[in-house]
Amino acid sequence: MNKKGVLIVSVLFLALMVVPLSTSGANPRYGGTLRASVYHEIVTGDPHRSSSYVDRQLLQNLYNTLVTYDKDLNIVPELAESWKTPDPKTYIFKLRKGIKFHDGTEFNAEAVKFNLERVLDPKTKSRARGEISAIKSVEVLDAYTVKLNLAYPFSPLLAGLTDRAGFMISPTAFKKMGPDEFGRHPVGTGPFEFAEWVRDDHLTLKRFEGYWEKGLPYLDRVVFKPIPDQAVKLTNLKSGALDVIDDVLPKDVKGVKRSKDLLLYEVPSFGFNALRLNCTKPPFNNKALRQAVAYAVDREAIWEHLFYKTGIVGHGPIAPVSWAYDPNDFRYTCDLNKAREKLREGGKPKGFKFTMYTKISPIDVQVAQVMQAQLKRVGIETKIVQLEGALHLKVMLEKTYEGNYGLWSGYPEPDTNLYRQFHPKGSANWTGYADPRVTELLDKARESLNHAERKRYYSEALDIIIRDAPQIFVYYYPRRAGVSAKVQNFVLYPDGKLRFKTVWLSR
Repeated sequence: MNKKGVLIVSVLFLALMVVPLSTSGANPRYGGTLRASVYHEIVTGDPHRSSSYVDRQLLQNLYNTLVTYDKDLNIVPELAESWKTPDPKTYIFKLRKGIKFHDGTEFNAEAVKFNLERVLDPKTKSRARGEISAIKSVEVLDAYTVKLNLAYPFSPLLAGLTDRAGFMISPTAFKKMGPDEFGRHPVGTGPFEFAEWVRDDHLTLKRFEGYWEKGLPYLDRVVFKPIPDQAVKLTNLKSGALDVIDDVLPKDVKGVKRSKDLLLYEVPSFGFNALRLNCTKPPFNNKALRQAVAYAVDREAIWEHLFYKTGIVGHGPIAPVSWAYDPNDFRYTCDLNKAREKLREGGKPKGFKFTMYTKISPIDVQVAQVMQAQLKRVGIETKIVQLEGALHLKVMLEKTYEGNYGLWSGYPEPDTNLYRQFHPKGSANWTGYADPRVTELLDKARESLNHAERKRYYSEALDIIIRDAPQIFVYYYPRRAGVSAKVQNFVLYPDGKLRFKTVWLSR
């Protein structure tokens, strides 16, 4: 993202964020265990093979990336001390010295080469490969200098290195354990190191005594507990069994704000909720039938009655907080006559049946049930099937579904949202969507270094995508976290990752 893009995002972000004053002003206190909830069971600790949003909560605290986002969404150095681009196809990174992995081995240029080449290797089957796929080769110039040679100019490169593609794992630990074992016993350079994992119960990190940022972290331990039910999470937060929960239901927002023992953090996000329609098999390989669903869903009613008018009604895969958002793109509004017209056009004038998967989450199930009732008005019958988080992801990856309701966590870089979901080579193209013009526009946008030109490409692509309705966009959700008042220095970013590096407990 260029400076103009960063500025637009930052202004919107700051205007909409709700951040309580949790910091007491006292000196940070060392020690203690922080207990945090996550949406469902963590799938893997291997960033290069991860595709679950929940994994990112773990990865963010176990690893560092070459570059990262600051709280204002500027890309800043992390493991890389600095970088330069002598030409549009060359990036040279100078690395920080004296950094150790949790296994005691050294972080250096060879480690960067190992990591990036592993992500790029098709055998790894990394979902993050597309985010750095323009890298043609990785050269070690000296022990702490790495040169990336690109096949073509590639605007989203730095943004790609802020997430899974940029997390640096220990080459030594990986070679010793192999991919499966490494995923269960991950080793990075981050502020916390792996301690224990009891499946379906908890995953514990402990403070890494050799962490390179002086004085950090403050906490002794962080315990992640998988809890899909937001009401159960809030009950545990109120009782003191949890210190941080990764979501607060809209109906509970006022109650958390009123509590003297709890704090509510709320920021606009780049994510959205949508009903995904599998374009590779009947009935949704028929565009008119997808559009019939799009016209039959009443997003305004869902927003009003289930989300209590919080967040924003969804109309596309780019949220209003993004610089790539275009309010002039096409949008569907509920129109039952047009829905029936599309059913006739699709050869199903009396309607049809399909199965809709969703996660075992009360709010997700409620949205699915409301859509079920709305679709029934035009003769579209749905069967709702609730799945545990990892299985829900599995059916999307394997495209063994007809309809699938859930969230997309969202990224500041629009390429990561659009290429991954709507390009035929996208690693998260779970609907199997493919349109030649959209493919061309997304390719052009990632190769262009001109911000205005990129925005034009994205706007045209978005208009086509929304009209084609591979996903029924429902809701742009704000990121929320409920936090105990004893938790200090907590900052919630629009990506929703729970960052505990600088957090401390006041008691």
